[in-house]
Amino acid sequence: MSYSNYYLKSIEKGELSFLEDMLFYAIYVGEGNSLPSRNIIYDPNLYKYIDKWDKNKDIGVMVVDEKTSKKFGAAWLRLFCQNNKGYGYISGDIPELSIAIYPEYRGNGLGTLLINHLINELPAHINSISLSVDTQNPAKRLYERLGFKDYSINDGTAIMIFNKL
Repeated sequence: MSYSNYYLKSIEKGELSFLEDMLFYAIYVGEGNSLPSRNIIYDPNLYKYIDKWDKNKDIGVMVVDEKTSKKFGAAWLRLFCQNNKGYGYISGDIPELSIAIYPEYRGNGLGTLLINHLINELPAHINSISLSVDTQNPAKRLYERLGFKDYSINDGTAIMIFNKL
């Protein structure tokens, strides 16, 4: 795959339908398990990852095919608070990473591209990023390769943290 055929674009407020797709595909389904109902994304514990997208507070990027304008992957950061924690919550000043790529586009380095872009574009006041990942999810190795470290592990779920140098 050549990245010259793709470009990165900031996620805008009008991208809710695409973000809903990405939220669904961000759900890890282990080998041999079937996909959950798409309606699972409307669970308030999940939907808060995309609800009321605000490009002035939320940071996100999507990968778009240059020729067709098809969007097929996204990564975004969102801050949560003590009384409304995300699955990868560490503190109110550490945004949580969410990432998804349509299955047919996975394994081509797009996850690395998206995460590196977010890391390189972090505002000066953000020093860390957290995420939650199933310890059996192959993406955990990607996160480790990009500098994320285990913060805690409970019941097969790791909360990981990336710290800027």
